[in-house]
Amino acid sequence: MVRRAYRQRSLVEVLLPDADKLWDLTLRRIDTLLDDDVLVDRVAEALAQRHPESQRRGRLGTPAAVVLRMLVLKHLHDWSFDECEREVRGSLVYRSFCRIDGERVPDAKTLLRLAQLIDAAMLQTLLARLVQLARALTSRPGAPAAGRHDRRRDPHPLSARQ
Repeated sequence: MVRRAYRQRSLVEVLLPDADKLWDLTLRRIDTLLDDDVLVDRVAEALAQRHPESQRRGRLGTPAAVVLRMLVLKHLHDWSFDECEREVRGSLVYRSFCRIDGERVPDAKTLLRLAQLIDAAMLQTLLARLVQLARALTSRPGAPAAGRHDRRRDPHPLSARQ
């Protein structure tokens, strides 16, 4: 059965009430762009085409918002499906960004099958725009690359930043 998002309160909200402050600027910008109901509806419609009765019957599938956000991360970081699964599973920031929180992370095989259902042209256009935005944000003068520690600014990677 197709659903738009998980409904219960998130684990990240409970454990880290201000976890959104851990997100880098690129993820924040992309998050605001992906909070588009029309976009999530298009992905949900594509996922509903998996089987004629997917809208009303069967077990609950991976939400459309989760699929979209995991595919964005995969393309943003140029990961394989296996790498995407592993990285999202091990990171509270990525779990929060993908709206997974305390739920199970879709495995690589499931993500691949779901990605094949989405209109390739629409997905490629969206991903190209988001990756272009991310690269523009990280290529600003004086900004460290996304996900990389800049030792010139902060010699110790675990020190508190303000």
